[in-house]
Amino acid sequence: MSSRPWTGKRALSIANLKGGVGKSTTTMMVADALSLNWSVRVLVVDLDAQANASQMLLSFKGLQIARTSGVTLTDWVDSLVEGSDSKFYTYVKSGISGLTELSPQNMSQHGKSGSLSIVPSTPELRFSELAFDHRNYSRQDSAASTLVMTSHLRSAIESLAQSVDLVIFDCPPGFTTLTQAALNISDAIISPTLEEPIGAWSLKAFRDFGLRDTLGVL
Repeated sequence: MSSRPWTGKRALSIANLKGGVGKSTTTMMVADALSLNWSVRVLVVDLDAQANASQMLLSFKGLQIARTSGVTLTDWVDSLVEGSDSKFYTYVKSGISGLTELSPQNMSQHGKSGSLSIVPSTPELRFSELAFDHRNYSRQDSAASTLVMTSHLRSAIESLAQSVDLVIFDCPPGFTTLTQAALNISDAIISPTLEEPIGAWSLKAFRDFGLRDTLGVL
């Protein structure tokens, strides 16, 4: 298997109401597998303030460097709050997989063109989202903030269409503004879950209350 079974750019959300079900691990494994085996140019966008996917893919030191350099998703959201026109590609960190098979040298030797990049998160992301919500709050429309974020995120992802085949959103538990925006623009959703009663209830609530009744994406 050497090429992706689709054309154009796709977006995938890894999401669930429940935490601790393996969303970040699933994100990393899907991203690595598609990059290595299908030559897919994958971009992971870490929407979770816990930044687990960011630390797994960048390492703790790498994430701290990105944080100090101001090239994280948190910085992008801050730029939206400030009303600046920061280009989304400036927050993308490329060539970040820990797999030696995905190094540029090894990929070229095997005639593959896959790659893995990330827009990392930081613990401050949640506060940046709250500031964004406050800026875009409307008493007449409770969904105003989500609609504005959806527009920004869609434009950001579309700007990368020539360099990315698949965007994977690693979503936090629940329905943050960024998560709702990602779900709105995703072509598919994967919901890792645990095989136990609470996990099943959480998955049903995510599908019925979240995707169907709140967002209307089903």
